[in-house]
Amino acid sequence: SYDILTNLKLKYVTPIRMVDFEASNAKILEAKGNRNFLEYMWTLSSVFTDYVLNTFKNVEYVAYLDADLYFYDSPKIIFDEMGDNSVLIIPHNLPPWKKEKEETVGKYNVGMIIFKNDENGRECLSWWKDECLKWCYEKTDEPGKFGDQKYIDYFEEKFKKIYVCRHKGSGLAGWNIQNFKEKIHAVNDHIMIDEEP
Repeated sequence: SYDILTNLKLKYVTPIRMVDFEASNAKILEAKGNRNFLEYMWTLSSVFTDYVLNTFKNVEYVAYLDADLYFYDSPKIIFDEMGDNSVLIIPHNLPPWKKEKEETVGKYNVGMIIFKNDENGRECLSWWKDECLKWCYEKTDEPGKFGDQKYIDYFEEKFKKIYVCRHKGSGLAGWNIQNFKEKIHAVNDHIMIDEEP
């Protein structure tokens, strides 16, 4: 993949070889050795995001995105909503009959998290990375922990300028779409939830 992406010479793509990234921190390979594949991928959500922010120091923001996201419109609307905050997180928005699940898996979803390249954003991301390197497992028997996700519940109490996204279209998924039954419709070429694109 690295060779293919490099040869394509895409203007806004900077390929990074996994072996180079993994060699950047001994704790990464240690984690790789004591976790299953899924747990290791969860670990990398914070670790790789932190690596990107520290490798490309001139960026204004870094956004972690799950590979299975689909954008129906520009994510600019989410950056605009974030304003001058340092971190944007997206709640699971579980329907009332599923809310108790937040106790084990967390209130927020890792699918998309944005960190501003400022003191608060870097501090929050670094803490998340350190915690995931220490413990990131698919277990619910450790109080206050579940993979890379439950840590996000602590962002607001530990760090400044954390913004909880309110846009109805952000983080829309199988676990919360019941909240919007009969509210999703098309207007011209845009998918709408109530009156929000």
